[in-house]
Amino acid sequence: MWYESNEEKIRKLQDNLYEARRTILQLLPRTVQEIAEGYYLILTRRDAHDWLEKIVEAATQLAWPYAQETAYSGARAYCPLCRHGTNSYIGEEGFLLPGGMRKHLLGEGNAHECDVMHQVRKLAETYWRPRVEEAEAQERAQKEAELEMRRASEDQFRVDPSSSPQLIDESYAGNGVRDDASPGWAIDRLSQLDFKETRESLVRQLTKEYPRVVVYADPRKNGRIEFSVYRREQVEKPKSRKRWMPHYAGFHLLDTWRNDLISKFEQRVQDAGRSLR
Repeated sequence: MWYESNEEKIRKLQDNLYEARRTILQLLPRTVQEIAEGYYLILTRRDAHDWLEKIVEAATQLAWPYAQETAYSGARAYCPLCRHGTNSYIGEEGFLLPGGMRKHLLGEGNAHECDVMHQVRKLAETYWRPRVEEAEAQERAQKEAELEMRRASEDQFRVDPSSSPQLIDESYAGNGVRDDASPGWAIDRLSQLDFKETRESLVRQLTKEYPRVVVYADPRKNGRIEFSVYRREQVEKPKSRKRWMPHYAGFHLLDTWRNDLISKFEQRVQDAGRSLR
């Protein structure tokens, strides 16, 4: 008796599913089919989003209204892909154009996704998702390797008691970080506020201690200094940094502030400390 392994059965089922989905794609209206066939051009998640939007637009344009829009109800139409309409308890047929049709095609909100559209999406995802995820993983690995190289030679800042040290532009990419000279200016301002700087190799930490709290300063952001206030016991007896996210209160001082800077800072520390009780 001929024996078929589980692997062979799975592969055959996958092949049959692929052929079924390809058949569904080939039965689409021509204008929609031409767009859907372009799934092999998808290289990024943005490409996938744009591809889907084009299909929705083309399908909606093919939906022929069977009733004219009135003061009480907009134009409605059956789906040009699956030929179905809504299951309305008030007897309405079809889908409201264009919003109702879009919800049906994409399965948005509480709408049941168009069965035909679902299979076309799955056909495309089977092709593009593994390739996109692999490219994304490679990009992440490359970025992490670049960061590790920079961490071996550039200053980093510890801006709270639980997180890893941060490069000057880490976590602030695209939001504005200080130039090469500006961090020195910010650190000088922090020294005027009696902050203490400690160094461990390339890691810099700027803190100010009080009886009940410890304030961490982050001088990296352009135009302002960020502060995080923690209870002393959170700093002196930290738990595992991978599992622990301490409670804190935050505030900032703008670089443009000049008058009563110390009093403004101290008032904010007091307010933050009260919020931690």
